[in-house]
Amino acid sequence: MSACLLLFLLWSLGAALPTAAAGAAADTLNSPVHQPASDFADATAELAQWLSRRRQFSYRGAPYGLTGLPILYYSQNSGWNYGGRLKLTDYRRRPFRYKVILTWVQSEEDRRDYFFRLQVPRIAGIGWGLRLQFDFSKGLRQYYGLGNDAHFDKPFIEPGHPLYRDAQYYRYSLRKPRLLFSLVRELRKPVLLALGFGLKHVEITQPGAASLLFEQRSHRLEAGFSGLAGLMLRWDSRDDEFVPRRGVLHEWSYEISRDASLKDFLVGATDFRRYTLTDIRFFSLGRRTLLLANRMVFEVLHGQTPIDVYSDLGSIRRRVTGLGGDETLRGFNTNRFIDDVRFFANTALRCILHRHRLFRQYLEWNGIAFVDLGRVWPDLGSLTLAGTRMTGGAGMRLYWDEDFAVNMEARFSAENDENRIDISLGNIF
Repeated sequence: MSACLLLFLLWSLGAALPTAAAGAAADTLNSPVHQPASDFADATAELAQWLSRRRQFSYRGAPYGLTGLPILYYSQNSGWNYGGRLKLTDYRRRPFRYKVILTWVQSEEDRRDYFFRLQVPRIAGIGWGLRLQFDFSKGLRQYYGLGNDAHFDKPFIEPGHPLYRDAQYYRYSLRKPRLLFSLVRELRKPVLLALGFGLKHVEITQPGAASLLFEQRSHRLEAGFSGLAGLMLRWDSRDDEFVPRRGVLHEWSYEISRDASLKDFLVGATDFRRYTLTDIRFFSLGRRTLLLANRMVFEVLHGQTPIDVYSDLGSIRRRVTGLGGDETLRGFNTNRFIDDVRFFANTALRCILHRHRLFRQYLEWNGIAFVDLGRVWPDLGSLTLAGTRMTGGAGMRLYWDEDFAVNMEARFSAENDENRIDISLGNIF
């Protein structure tokens, strides 16, 4: 509810967007130098407009963006949740010189989620960039069993029902600190190479008197360390990293993990392998106020996959929760479908409804209609389109300084018998 009030306040109080772009700070960005004067003027004006929509303050002549929101909501799983999200960006180079993201959420039911990320696209003098991420998760996670036809029997979690087992029957308790580090290098525009490394410690326990995960015992549930290494090749022709209007992004990602101590990582037994293919496309329609966007992700896991790995998918560049939840099959519960082979697609039609400034902040409102598809299989030999799950919905997305996104969506699926309106932070894709 608090997020809805915030969205309404930002909409109602906005002033008209000035037509003149602030320009002086754009001189600090990389600019073309060997081109006709008219082209140079156009490029300079475009850079000035680009920067004016992101810069919030300057420090010692350098332009910075600072965005963030408090987090407050109620969940049946964890009670009242509170925290915040902050993002600080240095815009001395395009797309940015560095970016720091900090998110923290905790609850009265002992949930703890902390997230820190540092991104540097290119370090001067060496040509490589880096991405450093540390996150810590503690709390309940969903588990409905393996397979595309995994059952969700609601009476099992309804007190007083003859079939009741436990309120936490479809959940397990997870504690996982994780460190991820990757090096990136632009081989030749638009081709980029990334090398990733990581270390995590996982501890899983049973939260109640009965738990489907502990009944099945189909996964290794022992606490322990594991390390990972990965390789990613990307083709990225998007016109903007955070608010793209046109272009294509392809990613081919390979990851290997070993359950071992640090000294045994290079020679330890292989735990599992992850192969991920991502394809994202953007098409501007009409006068660039209408946009068609599509994302497809296909992933194969091979080996002894830990249960916590099933709860995310994606390349070493970005993990998303799936299948189900805010980023994949919206309308289904988080992690509703899991297995060794998984696929999902998101298709969205976005329309720019309004642009304005509020307290010197640039705000852009988009109306969105979307359809999500997804399915999982036990192996590649079982591939079929039959049984593909589908969800749909519509909503609104607010871009704040073209660097921060707030989503409010009505989501529908065959499994939920009531309308759902969900609030989420961040750009889905």
